[in-house]
Amino acid sequence: MSIRMIGLDLDGTALNGEGRFSPGVRKAIAEAGKLGAHVVIATGRPVCSLPDEIYGVSGLEYVITTNGARIIRLDREKHASDNWKDHTRELTIYENLISPEATIKAAAVLRAAGANAEVMTGGIAYIGRREYDLICSGAITTRSKRYVTATRTVKEDILAFLEEKAGEVESISINYTTDSELERVRAELRKLGGVTLTSSFPFNNELGGATTSKASALEFLMKSLGVSRDELMVCGDSPNDAAMLKEAGLAVAMGNATPDVIAFSDFVTLSNTEDGVALAIEKFVLKH
Repeated sequence: MSIRMIGLDLDGTALNGEGRFSPGVRKAIAEAGKLGAHVVIATGRPVCSLPDEIYGVSGLEYVITTNGARIIRLDREKHASDNWKDHTRELTIYENLISPEATIKAAAVLRAAGANAEVMTGGIAYIGRREYDLICSGAITTRSKRYVTATRTVKEDILAFLEEKAGEVESISINYTTDSELERVRAELRKLGGVTLTSSFPFNNELGGATTSKASALEFLMKSLGVSRDELMVCGDSPNDAAMLKEAGLAVAMGNATPDVIAFSDFVTLSNTEDGVALAIEKFVLKH
């Protein structure tokens, strides 16, 4: 098998326990790029939340963001590393957004449920004032205060903002504080039509467009670049990686992956804290 495209989830996969690309992973991606493999990050994060160092990872060509709603191509010839995120629109080569109708329906469900929500649009992540203040005060402990304050833009009424942006929304993230809240709101979200429902971490749900997924975004790139399914290797660890892992000719689960992800994968590598991505690239790409 000749691997010509590598799809890598970010958190829990390409990034180590400190949220960084380790020297080993950076080296493996660079070597794969030199051999002509198209290396793609596929993450649930919007552009604004991507680690700044992603721009400097040699060999990395594309980034699929917000679970497949947007693809950007890193153009290092046009933009400096300190301002490339300001050119999200220019760098975007693909969008798959939530329909206006589904957005309005989702806002109504979330308002009735009294749920917290974050809205991703234009590569920026917005959060409601209520949720933001509770995270900052320590009342909500299921979210990282440091991460939220560094990556979120506050809106006083997040659901009114969601309705205002209907037709432009990449993703809606719903974050829970208890198991009972999760089960109650998730049951209502499952009744919505015209959306996909997934999760990136415990106490979280993410709504995307009717056909939005990391898999559909990868399919777009594969078709554009003439890559077949058998030539695609994907590494992931979470439920929102399931679709793209099932799409791949070679599905690699991280050692820290959830049991369901491990169950349908072809190979289990080391964990993200042990350079599992580097091991997979070495084994299936560089040695071939």
